[in-house]
Amino acid sequence: MRYTITFENIAKSVWLKTISESIEIEYKQGDAVLMLFPNIDRNKICPEHIVTLACFIEYLYRRGVAPSVSSNDVVGQYLYNDLELWKYWRGQQNYAPAAYDSILNLWRFVESEKDLHGKRISEYLKQRFFKNKDLSAVEVGLTESFYNISDHSEADGNAFCFLSYNKDIEKLNVAVCDFGIGIPNCVRKVLPALNDVQALAKAIEPRFTCQSAEHNAGLGLGNIMNSCFEGDYFWIISG
Repeated sequence: MRYTITFENIAKSVWLKTISESIEIEYKQGDAVLMLFPNIDRNKICPEHIVTLACFIEYLYRRGVAPSVSSNDVVGQYLYNDLELWKYWRGQQNYAPAAYDSILNLWRFVESEKDLHGKRISEYLKQRFFKNKDLSAVEVGLTESFYNISDHSEADGNAFCFLSYNKDIEKLNVAVCDFGIGIPNCVRKVLPALNDVQALAKAIEPRFTCQSAEHNAGLGLGNIMNSCFEGDYFWIISG
């Protein structure tokens, strides 16, 4: 069967709702999914759109479903030609350089490289935009994100990272996404009575840990938040 999924709106809530509803479809091996992006401004596509879409595509591939993006849409052309997303699945690559210096293209989470990728990103940013700057906060925040995936998500590798840099306002945008069990479900392993809101609030408390691994000290999300300063934003989108 062939399905068509239309991303009507760039708003995060609408974008994620489209993906969430699409996951509920009972796909069968050999099905095909065509993704359409009509009337969406390519310049408003952010890292969080890219990583959530990448996780969705990975979800489809693992079920033997063939995804594609519309070549008639500007966004579809951007995803296929500029970001070369096809290389991650048809070409089985974990990283493919992008066409623009302002972005560090999609990276598929690789367990053995979780300590290395933050360093790679830090060095890239130093060479391109931040010469003689201390980027340790960026590196620590990214590495903590990757460890969270490794220790808590149970995503079996369905996770991606994407970065962009806006030179005009000197703002770095980072998004990390996994299709794992979700933070609330992880927290409920040790505090089963909490609802989603309570569990998310608990997760960002200093020193709270789900005890998923021996080295967990409950500092991960706190270290990520500490890399943000006035005017920055830190989003947790779960479920």
